[in-house]
Amino acid sequence: LDNIIKDITEYREEYQEHIQKLKKENHNVIGYARKSKGIDDKNRTRLTQLICDRLRERSLVDKLFVSVCSNANHPISERDVKVDKRIIEKLDVDGNTQGKNTNVNSIFYFSISII
Repeated sequence: LDNIIKDITEYREEYQEHIQKLKKENHNVIGYARKSKGIDDKNRTRLTQLICDRLRERSLVDKLFVSVCSNANHPISERDVKVDKRIIEKLDVDGNTQGKNTNVNSIFYFSISII
């Protein structure tokens, strides 16, 4: 049990050291967050922002993309084709899965962190 607790408590520091090493090697870390379809846009926006905040804090992402209204079984290429831009504009993100609001082509090396 002590080893399990130690592994859990030390994991984030080791993970962030790995991310920092990648960044020193000119990698960009791209985060992706997804929220399932639902009725309450205000709550979905708030929860999506919380997920995004955790990605920035824990995974040290350089760019962050979201899918604010898609199911897990939807292929990524089909997500966010029809999206309410007002929700995306309220979030502190770089765009959605269709690459809106940023130039993804300018990123050469990258690692993906998906929650």
